[in-house]
Amino acid sequence: MKKKGLIAFIIVSILIVGAVWYRLYQQNQTPVIVSRTDPPKISSDSQVHELGQVTEGSEVPYVVKIQNMGGEPLIIQKVQTSCCSVINLKTKYIEPGKAGELEVVFDTKGKKGHTQKSIKIFSNDPDQPKYTLYIAANVIPQPEEKPQATEKPKPKAPTVQEKPQQVLTVVDPHAGMTDEKRRKIFIGNCGTCHAQMGRGKMGAELFQADCAMCHGNQAQGGIGPALVPGNYSDPAYLNHINRVIRFGSDTSESMPGFITDIGGPLTEGEVQSIVQYLQSQSENQLSPQPYSSSPNSSN
Repeated sequence: MKKKGLIAFIIVSILIVGAVWYRLYQQNQTPVIVSRTDPPKISSDSQVHELGQVTEGSEVPYVVKIQNMGGEPLIIQKVQTSCCSVINLKTKYIEPGKAGELEVVFDTKGKKGHTQKSIKIFSNDPDQPKYTLYIAANVIPQPEEKPQATEKPKPKAPTVQEKPQQVLTVVDPHAGMTDEKRRKIFIGNCGTCHAQMGRGKMGAELFQADCAMCHGNQAQGGIGPALVPGNYSDPAYLNHINRVIRFGSDTSESMPGFITDIGGPLTEGEVQSIVQYLQSQSENQLSPQPYSSSPNSSN
């Protein structure tokens, strides 16, 4: 009997230990064996975090686990996001072998299709002082609004011929997006990137603050089209760029007008400073491209 009891105790102990380790593995908190002589080392379970399919206009919460794989405490100095993501860092001090949580809110207002945002984490890791993560999602239009079924009216006596009424439904909010919807990026969480960061800046600094997250740091393209190189000596191209920055794009539904006259954040002088910056960047290129009226040539 004693032998059977001992065997049962061993089996139960193994099951309990296995369950604990499996639970830790599921939570991405598997204990990490580190050397106390190693410097802090930042890590994450993945550098690209896919949120899957989300609806335009929603704010999606997500938690990213940051691990310290080194032997000394990891100190998070600051966190920066590319656009439209709210960050809450629960702890800036992570012990060796431990993990911290970074809370993210992915704002989908005015977005369409596969959208990716970067999160840059600055720490005391000597090998990776700037560690970059990415949050991505497939943004789909809001559901179509279907008209409610109504009873058929009784036939009227024939009088003047009436035209049949058409029932309009909302399909894709990005198709024919109104100026009001376009200007969503200037308010709330999005406004932090697209408007507030550029206040008091001009030229290159203003472009980096308000435009680079879509058009690239050197204006050579990103989510939005490349603005350099371009033939800014061509009056038609210069007028085109001026008009798009001021009043928005006819071909890109996510590019609003930035001029204050229509609700944007930029004054006339600030718009001109961006155009002059783009012109100087293009002049530094060896082969500026001629302007084309094709919809794909620019915003």
